[in-house]
Amino acid sequence: MPEHPGQGGRNQHLALVVACQIAGRRDVCFLAAGTDGGDGPGEDAGAIVDGGSVGRGCRVLGVDPEVCLTQADSGRFLEASGDLIQTGPTGTNVMDLMIGLKY
Repeated sequence: MPEHPGQGGRNQHLALVVACQIAGRRDVCFLAAGTDGGDGPGEDAGAIVDGGSVGRGCRVLGVDPEVCLTQADSGRFLEASGDLIQTGPTGTNVMDLMIGLKY
């Protein structure tokens, strides 16, 4: 963990790692989110990414996603790519949910 981490939690970090792996693909998407509606500090529950997430984020931020991963700043990248999910508090905290879909 860097001395001054950025924004985002473990689900956002995982989503950005997957986004890097599926970049350019048109047949895969991936969801990582907390069932309580929160993922680390902030109001985001997680993210849903696809093969275009990295390209969208790079265009807006001009930053390599690997830099954001190293700086524990996945939330900033996913905000720029438009992939964050906000549900608000759900009143439950069952688990983190990860779903991959190949279509």
